[in-house]
Amino acid sequence: MRHEKATLVLELARRLASSAEGLSTEEMAQDLGVCRRTAERMRDAVALVFPQMEILQEGVSKRFRIPRGLDGFFLAPTTEEMVELSRAVDALRDSGHRNRASTLAGLDHKVKAALKG
Repeated sequence: MRHEKATLVLELARRLASSAEGLSTEEMAQDLGVCRRTAERMRDAVALVFPQMEILQEGVSKRFRIPRGLDGFFLAPTTEEMVELSRAVDALRDSGHRNRASTLAGLDHKVKAALKG
């Protein structure tokens, strides 16, 4: 995939923004399936785009996070995620799990409403 590295950098930004305690470089590498040095370069790229990224000193180690989350642009679900949510609702409904399907359908409607607003 041509844009795999860019996708991984954006995924790292999402993870840093969704973690209150932050991530260590080792956790970044493990979560993204890359080596430590690649995780460091990706972290540095995220810091260029999101200068609000914080470094939390934890003894001799450091943890990184993006406080207050990301813009809605970066947090909006993808088309593929929305399609899979709809498919999950249909699959639950078809297999007789009407209550669970109804709960997920409610989530689907809330997400779509939030995206319009």
